[in-house]
Amino acid sequence: MGSSDYHIRLDCTHVEFGVYRDSVYCPGEDTFLFIEALENDIDYILSKNMLCVMEIGCGSGYISTYFIKLLQRCGKLSPDAGSHRTIPFVITVDINPAATMATVETLERNKVVERADTMTADMFLPLLPQRSQEVLDMVMFNPPYVPSEEIGNPKSAIDRAWEGGFMGREIIDRFLADIGVGPYNTNETVQQYLSNNGIFYLLLEKRNDIPDVIQSIRQRGFHPEVKLK
Repeated sequence: MGSSDYHIRLDCTHVEFGVYRDSVYCPGEDTFLFIEALENDIDYILSKNMLCVMEIGCGSGYISTYFIKLLQRCGKLSPDAGSHRTIPFVITVDINPAATMATVETLERNKVVERADTMTADMFLPLLPQRSQEVLDMVMFNPPYVPSEEIGNPKSAIDRAWEGGFMGREIIDRFLADIGVGPYNTNETVQQYLSNNGIFYLLLEKRNDIPDVIQSIRQRGFHPEVKLK
């Protein structure tokens, strides 16, 4: 089933034209590229029978809302819709309080708010290490990836949504350090947030030195794949 089969439209006008316009990252080309990757992989995602998914840096909430709607739509279109697949619960996290409020509104406007929880926090901090071992089946992250001279003191919340520091890698590298190790790594001293069969989707751009990021991911015991270019 191709991405053109879904035709999912979301109401996100409160971010595009409303009070969040100057404080929350508005869905753009990178957002739509991200959801295209999810659409292309939906059969694989469904096959993993996920229970808990996390989106870091949820911004407007567009990606998580679309993901939930996609799972709901796929269940109706799937030839084995009677299998009663469970739609995973989604945790959305953003360091920007305006973004978490916008995300809640996006979920509400599109009638999927009961399938998600939203928190204002930095990356994996909502997950207490002693209670979060291998709790996530999937993580989604469209990070601040644009190279910038300085990341320590951005001018505004909206700058923080896209400024990635040197080579656009500062937030990306911290994410990779925090996510733990994959199934091909036996280092038990590293906090592991992903389940044994867990996966993550990370958006990059060419100035991030994609081959180097892929090598870093591979060294952590994951099997990286480039889904879209």
